[in-house]
Amino acid sequence: MKSYPVYLLDLDDTLIGSFEHVSTVIYPKLADSLGLPAPDKESVRKHWGKELSLSLSEIFKIEPDEGTIDLLSQLHLENPTPPISGSKRILETLKKHGRFVGLYTAAHPKIMDQCLENTLQIKRDYFDAVFNTYEQGIPKPAKEIIDFFSRSFFEKTGKRVKGSEILIVGDSLTDFFLSKIYPTDFCAVLNGAHSKKDFVDNGLDTQFIFPSISEALTAPTDHGIVAIVKNEKNEFLLIKEGRENNPYFGHWSGPHGRCQAEDILEEETVIRETLEECGVLVKPVRKLYTRPADTKIKTVSFWEAVLQDQSSSSFTLSEEVSEIGWIHLENIKNGTIPLYPGTLDFFDQYENLIPTIF
Repeated sequence: MKSYPVYLLDLDDTLIGSFEHVSTVIYPKLADSLGLPAPDKESVRKHWGKELSLSLSEIFKIEPDEGTIDLLSQLHLENPTPPISGSKRILETLKKHGRFVGLYTAAHPKIMDQCLENTLQIKRDYFDAVFNTYEQGIPKPAKEIIDFFSRSFFEKTGKRVKGSEILIVGDSLTDFFLSKIYPTDFCAVLNGAHSKKDFVDNGLDTQFIFPSISEALTAPTDHGIVAIVKNEKNEFLLIKEGRENNPYFGHWSGPHGRCQAEDILEEETVIRETLEECGVLVKPVRKLYTRPADTKIKTVSFWEAVLQDQSSSSFTLSEEVSEIGWIHLENIKNGTIPLYPGTLDFFDQYENLIPTIF
C-alpha cells in the first residue's frame, strides 16, 4: 500500500464494528424499550449511514426526540461496540510516524465520544481533526468535508495537500463517493452494510477492496525496502550479504528486507530490518524512490533514514550478514566493493538525487 501524508478514516465499521452490533444488539434493545417490534437486519442495512434521526424514523417508523437519543446513548454505554481488529494499532502506527489522521463520521456526537472512549480508549482530540456531519449539518458525501481536512492539515503543517496525498478509508458507498469529489485515493473495507459487489458495481477496482482496515493499510509482502543511512563523513551504512545460497552472496547493500503482513507502513519495515541486520535503531525520514527488486519480491523502495543515536558505531551481525561498515561514497562509486544491482543503480543516480535528498 502506498504511503500517504494524510489518512481520513471513517468511524463506524472502519474502526469499530457498528453495523453488526447495532443491528443485532442495540436496536433490538431499543425496540424493546420503546415497545416496538425489533427491526430486521435488512431494514437497518437499507437506512444505515444516514443522519441518525432520519435513520431511526425510517427504521422504527417514529419521530425520535431527545429522549430517544438519550436512551440509545445509554444502550451504547451499557453495550460497547467492539473494535475492528487491529484498528487501534493502525492508529498508533500512523501517529507514531507523524501522519495526519482525520476522523469523519455521521454518528451522533454523544455516541461518537462514547465509542471512542469505551471501544478505542481514546478521545476525539487524539485525531488531528474530526468532522462530525451531525454537528456540522453537512451529510456525506460533501466537498466541504475534504476542504475542512485540507485546511486543518495546512493549519497544522503550513503545507498544502494534494488529493493524491490523501487516502480515505471507509465501509460505505458514500465514503467512496466522497473520495471521488476531490478526488482522493480510496480503500473500501467490508465490515459494514455494503458488499464487494456494491463497490464494484459503482466503479471501484477490486484491488482497492479489503476485508478490513488491517488488510487495507498493511504493506504488500511482495515489496521490500533498502535503508539509506549516511553520516557526516559522507559514509553510508552498508551490509555484506552473508548467505551462501543467495545469488548476491558477498555483495553490499543498505540494510534491507521484505515487508511483513503486520507492517502498517513501510517505515516499520525500515526500522525492523535495520535493527535485525545491524543492531541499531533508525528513524525513517522519507521514501526516495521505488524500482524492481533484485530478488524474489516484486518491488523495493529506498528509504532515507538516520540513526536514533548519532554516536552509535557498535553493530551486531545477524545470521544473514557477514560484515557491516561505514563505506565512503568515493569507494562506493569507484567499484571498490560489489553492490546489489539495485543499490548500484541508486548510487549511479546519487549525484542527480543530491539536490532532493539529504
